[in-house]
Amino acid sequence: MLIEGQDTLISRKSVAIFSGQGGIFVPDKPFNVRAQQELFERQSTEHSNFRRLIEGSGYNFDFVYGHSVGEIEAAAATGVLDAVDAKLIATTRDRLFNFNPRGAMAVVRMPIEQLIKRIEGTQTQVAIFYDGNNNVVSGEVEEIHELVKEFGHKVRRLDIPRAAHHPFAQPVQDEMTGLINSINFSDPSIPMIGRIGQIMIKGEEVRQELIEAHTQPVFVNKVVDTFKEFGIQEGWEFGGNTVLIMITKMDGSFNLKSISEFNYEALLQSTHQ
Repeated sequence: MLIEGQDTLISRKSVAIFSGQGGIFVPDKPFNVRAQQELFERQSTEHSNFRRLIEGSGYNFDFVYGHSVGEIEAAAATGVLDAVDAKLIATTRDRLFNFNPRGAMAVVRMPIEQLIKRIEGTQTQVAIFYDGNNNVVSGEVEEIHELVKEFGHKVRRLDIPRAAHHPFAQPVQDEMTGLINSINFSDPSIPMIGRIGQIMIKGEEVRQELIEAHTQPVFVNKVVDTFKEFGIQEGWEFGGNTVLIMITKMDGSFNLKSISEFNYEALLQSTHQ
């Protein structure tokens, strides 16, 4: 990756990040049932525009990471899926989740040990592990409401009308398994980083990842560990800034920005020097 320094362009390892759905729940405001499909379409458009702008520069990211629904566009961006199949997976996933709107999600700001002890014996589970004090849970709506009432500003319900990365999504996963297994998966052109920080270089690894992600938790803390292990120093997020905000809070040493801030002119100028 080439970035603009004080006087020169410096080479650093980079990652393309495809964001997941975010946002805080607003009472009396209807959920956007097309939110994930719209996010996928936005990511696809931003990535297509990005590729056109840098065409001929020789530039590419070193790694790709997709969070939740962002994994689908990440697979398309690396050539694992063609555009038609990626869109089919994204739209089918969105439709099935809307037909199975069980549960809710919330971001919780308290020590992970305290959180795990509090939800023990309930159907609420940690769905996304960020760090020791900031995590996301999925569970029954009533249980999420109880957490909000009990802990106030420390628990904020997310604008997502379902419990993702939770066993409640098993009906969706069952349906998606058949579809995903019917589609051709190629090996990624550059390494993909999975939801538990694993490096994926085979299409079959990505296939299994897309199936299991419906019901299994995401470990962003392990993703960050992988960034460090492989010397990734900066990243650009497509589709928003939900991932980069949390990772930057976890570790301020990373230079993570929205793709809208990418310095195309500096990159293109460097390739013609």
